[in-house]
Amino acid sequence: MPLKILVAEDDRHTRRILEHIFTKDPAFRDQETQLLLAPDGEEALKLFEKERPDLVISDLLMPRLDGFALCRAIRRLPYGKDVPVIVTSAIYKETALLNRMREELSVEFYAKPFQVRELVKGVQRLLDRRQKVEAAGGGRPTRQERPKRRTQEMRRLQGDLAERPLAKLLLDLLEEQATGVLTLRRGQIKKEVFIVHGAPVGAESNIRTETLGHYLVAKSVLDEQQHERALVVAKEQHVSVMEAIAKIGFLSESDVLRHHTALAKLKIINSLRWHDGTYAFLPGDNFSDRMPKAAIDVTNILLLGLQRVTSLDEASKRLDAMSSHRIRLTERVERYQEVFLKVFGDEVLRLLPSSPTLNELLRKGVEPLKAYLHTHALLETGMAELGEAVEESPGAAVRTEDPIGLHQL
Repeated sequence: MPLKILVAEDDRHTRRILEHIFTKDPAFRDQETQLLLAPDGEEALKLFEKERPDLVISDLLMPRLDGFALCRAIRRLPYGKDVPVIVTSAIYKETALLNRMREELSVEFYAKPFQVRELVKGVQRLLDRRQKVEAAGGGRPTRQERPKRRTQEMRRLQGDLAERPLAKLLLDLLEEQATGVLTLRRGQIKKEVFIVHGAPVGAESNIRTETLGHYLVAKSVLDEQQHERALVVAKEQHVSVMEAIAKIGFLSESDVLRHHTALAKLKIINSLRWHDGTYAFLPGDNFSDRMPKAAIDVTNILLLGLQRVTSLDEASKRLDAMSSHRIRLTERVERYQEVFLKVFGDEVLRLLPSSPTLNELLRKGVEPLKAYLHTHALLETGMAELGEAVEESPGAAVRTEDPIGLHQL
């Protein structure tokens, strides 16, 4: 019988790579391999039930039915309990999430862009293991039973951004693997961030400059006439401006999607400036069918965004009154330390255990720019928290009203 491999992948380029592997690679070229290709999770599930493949490779972020739901649906089927499943993603790379998937769904994970050789070896290993168990026991291998972790259903959240900064809130939702809509309000401004399993996949805003058409005009990708034409087509054909731009041919579908993703990131980054306003998180997915999903690495976006939007003047005003308070690193810093170091460097993070206040960091010779901005980022993301004030000796206070050192010029 031919070897059946089901590939669930919405990216055409990745599908072509996998198709080439299983039809041209020496490891599979001599086998009678039947490749089943599906552009989304719903189609993949239909093919799985009809064809009963020997192995499944699925992306985690797909339209209609994502990889998480597909894996759960496969495991609920009698035939699907023991079929080897490989999942891939360029977005979902959090250790806690992947460990949970391994425990509950018995899948193997490969980050995109994956190494072809590593993937080939992984597929061979899974298929060999399956064949050995079937040969020895005359039946399909059974999954090792693991205790299932009980997870609470994500509840509705609401509060003030002054008390729970947006960066901390988004990391909280990431660690909860929450799916839903996060609504941010500040006066008349409203933004919605759409989240799937903790990762933002899109954002909408009522700010005129944060609509796709105006964004593309500001970037000189479209001119005003093209923008107006796209608005007319969108209204006449009852489609989004994004679809209208591609239909007219001003941009290719892939280019429109790339700009859509960049704009979604920008909306989130701009919102990091909001230190007042409110938030409300409503669990549930009522948005996947009406919007393309952007590829957003939330940890990178938050740290790079804080570095970009936070001014030294703003950080010093917020922290000067707490310059003698102890700064405690939380457990969260271990999970995101690698990204933090790439963005900000290691000086402040390395010195904080021995110099746990802002004043002590400055006395150690840390540049005020680094001391203020790095500390601000740690506090905004919940990687650090402020403790009690430390009693300092007379004359030990550090001058902070001139954090750049202009008085020395």
